[in-house]
Amino acid sequence: SRLSIVPAAAAAERQFGTVLVIDASLSMSGPAIGDAMTAARAFAAQRNDNQQLAVVAFNRTPTVLVPFTTDEEAINGALASPPRLRRGTRVYDAVEHALSLLREARVASGSVVVLSDGADTGSRVALEAVESAARAAHVRVFSVGIRSRSFRPEPLERLAEGARGAYSEAATSGELAWIYDELGARLANEYLITYRSFAGPDEQVRVRVTVDGVGATAIGYTTPALPSVPEPPFRHSLAYRFWLS
Repeated sequence: SRLSIVPAAAAAERQFGTVLVIDASLSMSGPAIGDAMTAARAFAAQRNDNQQLAVVAFNRTPTVLVPFTTDEEAINGALASPPRLRRGTRVYDAVEHALSLLREARVASGSVVVLSDGADTGSRVALEAVESAARAAHVRVFSVGIRSRSFRPEPLERLAEGARGAYSEAATSGELAWIYDELGARLANEYLITYRSFAGPDEQVRVRVTVDGVGATAIGYTTPALPSVPEPPFRHSLAYRFWLS
């Protein structure tokens, strides 16, 4: 009922949004951070005019370089120069912060693109918790690994797999820019499908989408459960009991 299919280019401002999460730890010193910003600019260049973008840099703490906006000048300004590098690589904390930005902005279809050398150090949030939060919010996490002195791809691979995204790896700066360019084009050419469901609360639903000449795909979700709020026992008032007697 009420089926709607909206391409990203024609979507409303809050329907599509992406958070770019960029590693700004000391292990990214040298050409790595410069390549990362070049790639981020390539990603932003693919963005539709109505597609919101936020940029977060992280080391020990996440820093919002630009909040969600469609302002091209603000986005270009945030990506014009590399952020200051500091100790620490708390990847999972940064992704959790990106999820909170999507939640606060009430983005209907959100994505997170995180770039790092993959070596998480000291995150307060566990990988499993971040994956669970992303799935619950229906947010995909795309992770991109860049090779550096402390390169470890496993955490980024697990993050993308657990959050229903995809993992990519760049050995050179040219590959990094190409990966971000492709990701930007992919997210800018998506479709948002909405419909009114007749499924009851807390039910498993399987959705299958078929596109003529392209193929089919399926995905599942659980409908929200009814809120469980305990009610105090009901008792008639003293006056009611008096008149009833």
